[in-house]
Amino acid sequence: TAFVEKKLRRLPLAQQTDKSNTRNPMGSRSGNGKRYIQKIAAKAFTYNGEGGNPVTVFLSDFPILSSDIRQRLAKTCEWESVFGFLNNSRRNNYDENGDCKNQGTADPDVMYNQGPGPFSRFYFYMPSGEEVSFCAHAAIGASVVVEQKNQMNATTVDNSNFSATMILSQFYAGDSDTLVQTTVRKQCDGTDAEAELILMDEHATLYESDCLGEESIHDLLQDVALSSADCCESSSSSSSSALNLNLPHGINSSVARNKTLVAVDSVQRLHEASNPPDADRFRRLCDNIDSTGLYLYSKLPGRPDTYECRQFPRASGYPEDPATGIAAAALAASLRSRKLCGTSLDFFQGTSMGRRSRIGIRFENLNHHNNCDKTGSDEEECDDDLSKEILYCSGSVTILSEEEIEI
Repeated sequence: TAFVEKKLRRLPLAQQTDKSNTRNPMGSRSGNGKRYIQKIAAKAFTYNGEGGNPVTVFLSDFPILSSDIRQRLAKTCEWESVFGFLNNSRRNNYDENGDCKNQGTADPDVMYNQGPGPFSRFYFYMPSGEEVSFCAHAAIGASVVVEQKNQMNATTVDNSNFSATMILSQFYAGDSDTLVQTTVRKQCDGTDAEAELILMDEHATLYESDCLGEESIHDLLQDVALSSADCCESSSSSSSSALNLNLPHGINSSVARNKTLVAVDSVQRLHEASNPPDADRFRRLCDNIDSTGLYLYSKLPGRPDTYECRQFPRASGYPEDPATGIAAAALAASLRSRKLCGTSLDFFQGTSMGRRSRIGIRFENLNHHNNCDKTGSDEEECDDDLSKEILYCSGSVTILSEEEIEI
């Protein structure tokens, strides 16, 4: 992809703030004692400017909102939300006890965080109000929003492959001390931005369960109007047998949270699956096998390392997900561990919903000085030992709207 050779432009406000108001730039308090936070609507993993998975980004400077406030705001969203708190110079307005130096007593609805380094901290929520450890599309969306507003570590890159200003940064996920690395680039047409984050390295590896058992898979498939006969594992056709070689099927796979992988015999049958009719029953079926969702996939004919996928989440407040980064990453890692793919893969999702989305996954050797072709065209030169590779997840992000709300 070609990129323009300039820094990311800051987002225009969808609703301009009254300049007579004394609100702080990233939220916090105004002169009248009220507190505000920025609310940005975005879509991650868009494809040709369409589709994508919606996310609401709530953005503020430190200090961090309490979990009760975050949960309340998350429940106002139809899809996932992420709370981004910027650990920048403005945090110096608060002392070690969380008291605002300019205002006196700390607000009871916030807590002070003394995380090391000038990094953001992201908290991820489902529309049910449940906090989760990580959400790839929310992280990608929030990374673009944050970096367009506060370019923390901008590095201009110019080499034989492309010329662009890349915004390199890291963030903490939740209250953990684990940093997630992200890269944000502006698209050549000046509309969307693309973000890429590391989901697997020497510190975060692939987990796979043993086979879950025919009965468990049968019950899950039945809930989405499919059967075992629709799976590659059960097909005797010559075309599917070629696809069937050691496919990850009927297992839980995870680079962040467990997803149950099921290989469907054809794209047509994949799209004939339907939403679970009983959400409570589907949640119980997922709980029984320690899964956070059913991830169906089928290889697109004539397109190397390209898959059509669908995800039915365990209990997210909606029946189907238009794009699931951690599920695509888990599937890619499981395929890679079986030597069934190259170093660059595309996963399309949301097609059945009329919201076709694209998730990009690529693998890179941990040794940055090797001779591996990072495009995947020369994969025979790559070390295909998954433990020696980094998994990157990327997608385009469209910013839809922005407003400032009182909390």
